[in-house]
Amino acid sequence: MQSEYVSTINKVLPSVVLIRTQRDLGSGIVFDSSGDIVTNYHVVGSATKFQVVLSGSTQPLAATLVGPIRRTISL
Repeated sequence: MQSEYVSTINKVLPSVVLIRTQRDLGSGIVFDSSGDIVTNYHVVGSATKFQVVLSGSTQPLAATLVGPIRRTISL
């Protein structure tokens, strides 16, 4: 069971990103090959500026909010 858990983590981890707003930190996942990221709405809230740090990197990238989806998920 533990080896399956470790295998799953190793497959998923590269898609996890750190999201920084002016006030907060959160996480999200890379959703598609276009680089769209999905996160919970509370991570972005009313923020207008975002930085994303990809897994395995320390370099923040500027990000643009495409739009909230039902106030629970943002893209």
